[in-house]
Amino acid sequence: MTITIEDLLLSLPLVSSEEMLAGMSFIKRVIVILDSNILSLLVTPIGEDWPEDQKLFTEVYQCTEWFYRLLARGAFLTSSDLCDYEVRREVKACKN
Repeated sequence: MTITIEDLLLSLPLVSSEEMLAGMSFIKRVIVILDSNILSLLVTPIGEDWPEDQKLFTEVYQCTEWFYRLLARGAFLTSSDLCDYEVRREVKACKN
């Protein structure tokens, strides 16, 4: 799926000039474009048999927590088709 600049701009909330002049707050939307490195960390399982302190310091765990914090704040997360393909290819290669 290809995301264009127009798609990104259309996903942002609209604020009328009256609202801005009246001093009403509006939501600032963050757009995050994920590359294949981040996507691969997000799909990597954390070992169930690992000690809890080891889980907390892994790059996989920290990346997953960062991802969920962004989602909780309402960030718009996207990635390119090429990154999606690369990660799926690697996951498939690891299973074989």
